[in-house]
Amino acid sequence: MTLSDPLRNNAVVDNINNVVIFISDSVRYDSVPSTVKSKGVTAKAVAPSTFTASSVPSILTGQYPSHHHIWSFEDELGHLPTLFTGPEDAVFDYDEEFHLQPRIINSPPRKSLNDLASPFIYVYHDRGGHFPYGRSFESYPDMHSFFDEYTDTETLRELYHESVNESADRFIELIDTLEDASILENTLLVFISDHGEVLGEHGGLFTHAIPMVPELTEIPIVFVGAGLPKDQEMDALLSGTDIVPTVLNALGREPPKQVDGSDIWRQPPDSSQLLRSEVWKQTKYERLKSYVAGGVWDKNGGYVSHRGSWVDRFVYASGVHLIKGPHASVARTLSVSNYWEMFKAHLPSKIRYGDPDFEFSDAMEAIPEFEREESVTEPDVDRERLKQLGYLE
Repeated sequence: MTLSDPLRNNAVVDNINNVVIFISDSVRYDSVPSTVKSKGVTAKAVAPSTFTASSVPSILTGQYPSHHHIWSFEDELGHLPTLFTGPEDAVFDYDEEFHLQPRIINSPPRKSLNDLASPFIYVYHDRGGHFPYGRSFESYPDMHSFFDEYTDTETLRELYHESVNESADRFIELIDTLEDASILENTLLVFISDHGEVLGEHGGLFTHAIPMVPELTEIPIVFVGAGLPKDQEMDALLSGTDIVPTVLNALGREPPKQVDGSDIWRQPPDSSQLLRSEVWKQTKYERLKSYVAGGVWDKNGGYVSHRGSWVDRFVYASGVHLIKGPHASVARTLSVSNYWEMFKAHLPSKIRYGDPDFEFSDAMEAIPEFEREESVTEPDVDRERLKQLGYLE
């Protein structure tokens, strides 16, 4: 069943004491399991970025990357997000094996859900559908080894969905924990992803971060608990930046003024609203330059605007997808026609996807100028761990 505004019509906002935000990494909107959707209200959303280092801070601050300036794991937010400054138990937890530098959000305390006392805010970053799809990170010295072992497209897709389903099971375990504690009706749970995953599209790639394409920008948001209806969908497009203002207002707290998202709990989403995604992906290889893109989207599609020259993007795409990227061994087996499809998603300065109800000129007005600010401190980053997880070439 699809409703235009199921949150506003059915939610018991005054009774919400707790919030759980479950960030399932690399889950596409079209891949969210029915076991999760059946638990609450599902909406399609636009990822603030196609890269974890930028998108997770956006989800937890309500700001686009061009606002909070976190473009890589070497950047640091510098202050605790307002989301974590309310109740005594406001924590950031994560899969120990999939440890992704919580320092970028200033490292709030870490506890398990079972250790919290109401009222609480609990954020958990789960591996979701991140490669190695459905396999242990510790089984491979790096992600190159995983893609050397699995090269068949259908097998990789099956492993991806296996991993996403396992993540869904972990989310449902949290629901069961809250129900067993008799606090589910007083708790709002949010299932969200930081970005999607390319699963053989655009020339046969298996990756995220680049290029900016719908498979990476379209993510699910599922609202569960808090008296909400089950197995329903919202007829609206949301943004990952909507989470902070929405949950803070649901808790009776005033969101910070410097948020880009909207409180969809009290204000129905505007169907004409244009939503953004931004990415600035660099490598340590100077000749590869960087990949910088801004996208603007509505329910029917959108436009991607690439920064810099097509030559730089050609060099970058070739270096990442065919030589240095974790999936390079798979990409190198592709045909010339596959290469052409891959470059079509990288080289044009503007690309239209779907059938958006606005013009490219409108998109350009919505995309701000943004630059990556150099860090003034020496970053405390476990580069070997990030490389092992496939985040560094």
